[in-house]
Amino acid sequence: MTWYYAISGQQHGPVTEADIQALIKSGAIKPDTLVWREGMANWAPCGDVLPAALSGQAASPAEPAPPLYSVCSQCHRSFSPDEVISLGHQWVCAECKPILLQKIREGVVVNPYGLAFASFGQRAGAKIIDWIIEGVVTNVPAFFLGFFMASSGNALPELTPIFLQIGITLFSLLFSMAYNVFFLAKYQATPGKLLLKIKVVRADGSRLTTGRCFGRYFAEVLTRCTCIGYFLPLWDDQRRALHDHIADTRVVVKQD
Repeated sequence: MTWYYAISGQQHGPVTEADIQALIKSGAIKPDTLVWREGMANWAPCGDVLPAALSGQAASPAEPAPPLYSVCSQCHRSFSPDEVISLGHQWVCAECKPILLQKIREGVVVNPYGLAFASFGQRAGAKIIDWIIEGVVTNVPAFFLGFFMASSGNALPELTPIFLQIGITLFSLLFSMAYNVFFLAKYQATPGKLLLKIKVVRADGSRLTTGRCFGRYFAEVLTRCTCIGYFLPLWDDQRRALHDHIADTRVVVKQD
């Protein structure tokens, strides 16, 4: 199987399947790089087609590639190179150009995948809601245990309050981890983020794996320790907090 790929509007190829894999590993071909092989109707981003295309099929003789197309970052339709313009490091068609310019004027940060990054205010509001939910759930058992201990007087062993405090602390930590990992893995957003219509994704807009959700949670523990890590979105070009940098995630506005 032979492939063609395009970088900076220039077509390259044909190359073998082994060559295309080597180019991907080296970073020369990225998820948004346009690729084409025999059987495809049009050029498409590598990240969309290559996992399914690299299926170990036998190589076939090289054939001429079809005309090169560019994909609009907003509507994701294919256009010939003379029908799109480069705006903010991304291709955009004439129909979508006013929409993208309006987003830029409104301060909405977008990337080549058409993602709109959540504002600091949206992130802060969602985090406050989540902290309230976590606080209510974890403080309820603490309240009843405190009431039980107070009513028991001196009837409890001397070390009981210490063990109960350790148990409450462990419960709070485990609940916080389960809360964040479960909702991010299943819904791409915690309840606070769902209410403010934002979600957590990878840089290309794909879902987080469960493993990455765990990693992002533990990275956020470091953010809490530094505190300043929560304020990085104020000056980061993609509005990432410290744990987003560590876990390679983005918080974006839900489009659906």
